[in-house]
Amino acid sequence: MSRISDAIKKDHRELEQYYNNIINAKDSDEATRWQNQFTWELARHSIGEELVVYPGFEKLLGQQGKQMADKDRADHQTVKEELKKFQNLKAESPEFLLTIKALMSNLSNHIKEEEEHDLPALDSKLSAEDSESMAKSFGRTKAFVPSRSHPSAPDKPPFETAVGLLAAPIDHLADLFRKFPDETAKASAVGCDWEENEYNPCIVLIIGVMRHRQSASFTEPNKADIEHSEDGHSIRSKRADAVVPAFRTSLRRRPARMPSSATFSKSVHFDPHLERVRHFLHIEQPLAVAAGSPPAEPEPGGTEASSGDEDSTHSRSPSYELEIITANFPTETYERLQLPVRVEKLDLSPDNVDLIGTVVVANLAFYKTVIVRFTLDFWKTTSEVLAEYTDDTRRKQQYDGCDHFTFAIKIADLANLDERPMFFCIKYCVNDMEYWDNNNNYNFQVEFRKKLKPMSG
Repeated sequence: MSRISDAIKKDHRELEQYYNNIINAKDSDEATRWQNQFTWELARHSIGEELVVYPGFEKLLGQQGKQMADKDRADHQTVKEELKKFQNLKAESPEFLLTIKALMSNLSNHIKEEEEHDLPALDSKLSAEDSESMAKSFGRTKAFVPSRSHPSAPDKPPFETAVGLLAAPIDHLADLFRKFPDETAKASAVGCDWEENEYNPCIVLIIGVMRHRQSASFTEPNKADIEHSEDGHSIRSKRADAVVPAFRTSLRRRPARMPSSATFSKSVHFDPHLERVRHFLHIEQPLAVAAGSPPAEPEPGGTEASSGDEDSTHSRSPSYELEIITANFPTETYERLQLPVRVEKLDLSPDNVDLIGTVVVANLAFYKTVIVRFTLDFWKTTSEVLAEYTDDTRRKQQYDGCDHFTFAIKIADLANLDERPMFFCIKYCVNDMEYWDNNNNYNFQVEFRKKLKPMSG
């Protein structure tokens, strides 16, 4: 069982070793390789501490913890400004060794105070289970952060907490082509070594980021599999379970405000040759009509329900209730647990009014948005609902580096749910980037089925 203090000290020892390797390098090529390794590890380590460990100081140690966190952030700022300069130096430069020695002098003072004072204080407030959970969160955060956040480091508080650091683009793949000391070091530079496992976390995380980036762009499908395509907004495969929406990229953003509306007269004119007429019941909500429900049959004795009929309809509760079937939902594999965003669970509200789901996202920044996009007509039309952050203090792992969001899709307004499937996916927006959970391009399929209510009494 690894405690958070053990994980941080392990990083410290590695940084000290990388520094010694730079100083004792036999030639400029070897020095450059260890320079890249040192830069990568220190950048990730700093962000991991600022996003996971220092908030723990503030939460568990009160005013003392806040003072500790503020001082440590200031120490990091000094070191990272020097790191920015060091990374841009050639190994042949006369300033190369002078810069790394000055940087390491400041870093060593920070390490000493952290190990002798800060970490013991934190350990005293954490149970073994919570400390291990924080250590895992620290490792995951390091794996998700940019390889070089420091070039745009702000020079005043709040330093590089959530927004300043992670605004830089994630550049794991670019680092695959940088020079590192050897293949082992290179592997650690594009992933993480926070937990020994049969899976390689670095490969898992890169695959996860690539999949979610790819899901935000359109890929030409196999023509033999296409059954329907309309205006570039939807692709329907002949396989019923392989429905993939063509998501809009982040370059096509909606305006922040709606355009001003012009003033028109209230007269309405219809095309005399209009042939397509949509029939619907008076009691149907607009969303149900827009979602593509089949035209409703007219009620016996008239084409529109009277006010009295409407009241009586609402007063009669149905003799059935809904249940959901989620046949294509993925299992919680190790790979899936490392994704930046994932659907955790889905259920119906007790009154059958809402479809309620929980989404877990990696805490990559303070400001984040989670959106649920769904369809009832195989992506011919779509609707979106905004998920809301939930702070559930009952969760066992409070330091897992993740935030939880819940969403509710109101299904009481939707007609004929038992006759058509719903598909949905999740969009996670953070730091001007988009991540998707679309069930590995199959989207999440929900079937609604009616069943008789249990007999009361």
